[in-house]
Amino acid sequence: MRKDMDAKLSKAREQLLSFGCDLRFNLTIFPLDVPSGVNSQPTGDTDGVYGAAGERGRIGNCVKAALKSIHGSSTTPGLSEAALEADMHIFGGNEASPDTMSPVPYEPNYLAYYYATEDGMVANDHRYVIGKTTGLGIFLPAVAEALARGGDWTGGKVLQEWFPDVVKDHADWHAVVGPEATSRSTWMEKGYSEMPLPLIWFFRFLPWHELHDIQTNMCGASRLD
Repeated sequence: MRKDMDAKLSKAREQLLSFGCDLRFNLTIFPLDVPSGVNSQPTGDTDGVYGAAGERGRIGNCVKAALKSIHGSSTTPGLSEAALEADMHIFGGNEASPDTMSPVPYEPNYLAYYYATEDGMVANDHRYVIGKTTGLGIFLPAVAEALARGGDWTGGKVLQEWFPDVVKDHADWHAVVGPEATSRSTWMEKGYSEMPLPLIWFFRFLPWHELHDIQTNMCGASRLD
């Protein structure tokens, strides 16, 4: 993950500098223990959505660990300073804790986890950004819709309903919405051919007229407020 994120941050620096922006990135990966001890990539379907909604399980493990560190409890050294002083926080899927109370432990999609969590530290702080694939931001409104619907709805299923001609498989939609021969790890500049690309990386650093200029060059990107 470190190598992957370093490459993406380097690309982000180049792109921001090309627009006359000076933004300091300081990437440090803080692994947090998952109390359940389950594998970091378990499988599941609806359990992760229920967990992300805060209705069951231990979905808040990592955020709670960060909060405890900030308030003086001992967790990963340096975590509290990073959380308080960083210009931007970038999270990837490995930072999400499994829902240990579900029948099949499930690591929720990181967008579902960090945006659907009830913890205001993440949901209301503009410094928090989802890493790995910026294009996955399209998942945010779908997750919100799935949570509102309840039942067995997931973000992937909502996307399949919204884009039936594009998303044929609710469990593996990255391959079909991304450019040929790409995956969920594809960098943002390649865009997503059939769905709008959000600008969550840039909205707090650039005036809207500059964002509009970026949109023009990013495969029909659109801003997600």
